[in-house]
Amino acid sequence: MLRPDRRLSMLFVATLLLGLVLPATAETGGRYRLQVNGISCPFCSYGIEKKLGAMEGVEEVTVLLDEGAVIVHTRPGTELTETSARKAVEDAGFGLQGFEEMAPAADSPDREKQGS
Repeated sequence: MLRPDRRLSMLFVATLLLGLVLPATAETGGRYRLQVNGISCPFCSYGIEKKLGAMEGVEEVTVLLDEGAVIVHTRPGTELTETSARKAVEDAGFGLQGFEEMAPAADSPDREKQGS
């Protein structure tokens, strides 16, 4: 049988290890890449960011002007459908040419491009 102080130390270590593992297994939101026709300037970027960003569950919108693409990040438990993305893109005055669900990634390169 372990001494009470030893048992407390082991409980502390177990709690610490559990705290390190849980965040790594937390559910992440979705990532979608939309290929959009007609995005050519910062004003276009603003318009499509506004429409997509207003959708329920959308957490972040990144426009990649040089690629004609938009990356949409959704909150955990939220799914973006091609139909809803198409409607938002068309409401912003553009055409949806492609829709792809991407693998979730915490440190994705497209997040770094947001400021450009």
